[in-house]
Amino acid sequence: MANTTFALILTAAIRENYGAHDWDGKGACPQYWKNKGSIEVVVREGLSVADVMGMGAAKLRELAEAAMPESDDYYAYYGMDYELVELTDELVSNVKAYVESDEFGYAHDYYAFVDVAYELRITEYAAKWAIDKLGLKFGRSAA
Repeated sequence: MANTTFALILTAAIRENYGAHDWDGKGACPQYWKNKGSIEVVVREGLSVADVMGMGAAKLRELAEAAMPESDDYYAYYGMDYELVELTDELVSNVKAYVESDEFGYAHDYYAFVDVAYELRITEYAAKWAIDKLGLKFGRSAA
């Protein structure tokens, strides 16, 4: 497993309270919640195999739960899942081959590539990590 590290990623569902946007801060906050999708929260990066084995499942779960963003009157976050994402040289090679194939033109648009990362069966975080490792530049900024 040369050049293998792991990242602990939490996936959290987001709900936005549209009622809070016009709220003046007095009295009870109006409630008009809408589901807004999910986000990936990077809990820990650069974990070695020894780190992961030493922590065990209970500690990894504890770290993921502690990384949950704070909810407030405007946004609520709910934990959906957490996972260890394996970051390897092979992942970088697979992303490079996919981008170079440019089958659908995604190589020129960072956001479109991330949207189709599921075709490679990788997380958005893994796609961004590999893109950074390759030093790839896209038409639109990833910032």
